[in-house]
Amino acid sequence: MPGADAREVGTEIGQERVIDEAKVTLEWAYADEEFVVISYSVKDLQDDRRNAGHRVQLDPIFVGKDDVEAGRGPDRRATLTDESGRELGMIDGTFEVAGPGDGPEVLRMSKSNSAVFEVAEGLEPGRTHRFHLEIPLGEMPTFSSMEEGEQGVRIEPRPPIGPFIFDFELPVQPAPTIEMNEKVENNGVEMTLERVVNSPARPQAVICIEPPDDVHENLHPLVEPYPADRKPIEPLPLGHGCWSAPLYDRTEGRSSLTVTSLVVEPDENMSGPEMVQPELLPGPWKFDFEVPER
Repeated sequence: MPGADAREVGTEIGQERVIDEAKVTLEWAYADEEFVVISYSVKDLQDDRRNAGHRVQLDPIFVGKDDVEAGRGPDRRATLTDESGRELGMIDGTFEVAGPGDGPEVLRMSKSNSAVFEVAEGLEPGRTHRFHLEIPLGEMPTFSSMEEGEQGVRIEPRPPIGPFIFDFELPVQPAPTIEMNEKVENNGVEMTLERVVNSPARPQAVICIEPPDDVHENLHPLVEPYPADRKPIEPLPLGHGCWSAPLYDRTEGRSSLTVTSLVVEPDENMSGPEMVQPELLPGPWKFDFEVPER
């Protein structure tokens, strides 16, 4: 999880649910005005779970916000709703799975997972909010080798296990938004640091890119190399040329963000000789800014 140690600023939950020899534990959760983060684990209590003769592992069924809005993904999927019944969209997450060749002992081990949800209209900070979480589990085949994984195996469709239901309360922490509107131009591309969201668990900078021409419309930013002790988090598209770039530490005082380069994504509507191949526009675009102390 990016930013500060989210567990330190979160709330311990420790709720367990067991259905059909599968256990899901909601370990802890965190909420601020912009995001809700949940951490949960999945443990298979069955000795050797199989489907059509193939060894399988339990797979939490989460679907990203963009896929939900586009009507993609299964109907039975994990959902998080607030006390008003509003569903929050998942924008990021981490999932732990067994690898090729892992046996039943590894498959039965508890697997740690997390999910980050975006709060579209914001949560009121300074008070406790109620949340309702449902997590169904599907079956995902495991493979005895990389070669078998490349060939694939066929398993029978089965209804998901669950859902595993959790109701819990979280204090909502403030996540100040600081307007920046700082512009930098390099290699013919103008980039604007619009604002910084100083979330204790997930600080981020919102950057917007002005494409220099129609050929370079789809630009994907690559940010400064992430700290060695942190998992890399890709910038997330917000639409209209804007991106949410991670800041790996809660910001106070002087800070900076560097976009090292831009990847020119091919136009999906083009094919054949007219298709633009991926290319790299070198930077950097560096922003130095100051965030007031909390």
